[in-house]
Amino acid sequence: MPTLRGLQAHVRFPLVLMLAVVAMLVAVFGQPARPSEAGPGSSTTAIVSLGDSFISGEAGRWNGNSLNIFGTRDGTDRAARCTLGIFCSYDATRVYGSSYSNGCHRSDVATIKSAGISVNEKINLACSGARSVHIWRASQGGQSFKGEAPQADQLLTVAQQKNVKLVVLTISANDVSFSDHVINCTVSWILGLGPCHEAQQAQLLAELPGAMNGLRKSIDEVRAVMGAAGYSRRLPLLRRGLQLGKERSNAAHHRQHALRRSRKGRAVPRRAGLVERP
Repeated sequence: MPTLRGLQAHVRFPLVLMLAVVAMLVAVFGQPARPSEAGPGSSTTAIVSLGDSFISGEAGRWNGNSLNIFGTRDGTDRAARCTLGIFCSYDATRVYGSSYSNGCHRSDVATIKSAGISVNEKINLACSGARSVHIWRASQGGQSFKGEAPQADQLLTVAQQKNVKLVVLTISANDVSFSDHVINCTVSWILGLGPCHEAQQAQLLAELPGAMNGLRKSIDEVRAVMGAAGYSRRLPLLRRGLQLGKERSNAAHHRQHALRRSRKGRAVPRRAGLVERP
C-alpha cells in the first residue's frame, strides 16, 4: 500500500495554478441619489456573495466524528442535537436553512455572513457546485442551477432594490473539475495504481483556457449588472485563490510541509493573493 508521502509525490499539478478557485472582491460605490430611490440611493445597504462551494459555506456543518465512545457526531457536527452525547438527531437545515433542500448549502457561517462589515443585509447567492455559466445572466448564455436563476440575474434584483457596497465572487474550481482531480488521484493512491499527475495535469491544462474565459466573462457580467442597476464607478478588484502547484525547486520542501500538516489534521493547500487596481 503506498504511503501518504507517496500520495504527495504523485499529486502534482501545474507549477502555479491560481485559478483552481478564484475569489474576486468587488467594491461597489453608487452615484448620489435621492434617499427614496432604490439601488445606489437606497437606505438599505448590503454586501453580496456569488460563486461556488468555496464561499457558499459548504463546510459550515464541521461534519465529522466526535471522540466519544458512542460514535455520534456530538460536538463536531453543528447540525447535531444530542442528549448525553448518545441520542442524537441531525438536521442540516439548522446550518444551511432552506438551501439544504436544493444542495446550494449556504451556511449561516459563510464568509459573507461572518464578514466584519457594517451593513443592513449580508446576502449569500453562491451555490455549491456552480460553474462560470451559472454566474452569467440568462440573456448572455447563463444557465439556471439547482432550480435557481443565474446568479448575475439574482444580483441584478438585489442591486436594484438595495445599496450594494460589496460583491464577492469565487468561481473556476468546478470549471477545471477540481474535485474530480483530487478524487482520481486519491483513488489511484489508495489502489496503488501509480502516479496520477500526468493524466490529471493534461486534463486540467485542457480545461484551463475555458475556465479563464469563463472567469473573465463572470467579472464582466458582474460589472454589467451593477452598471445596469445604476452603479457607474469602475470597480477595483481583489482576486484570491488556492495555490495548488509549487515551484519545482521547492517541491520536496512543500511535500514534507504538507505531510506534517496532514498528520496534524489541517488543510494542505495554502492561499495566495493578488491585488489588482484599475
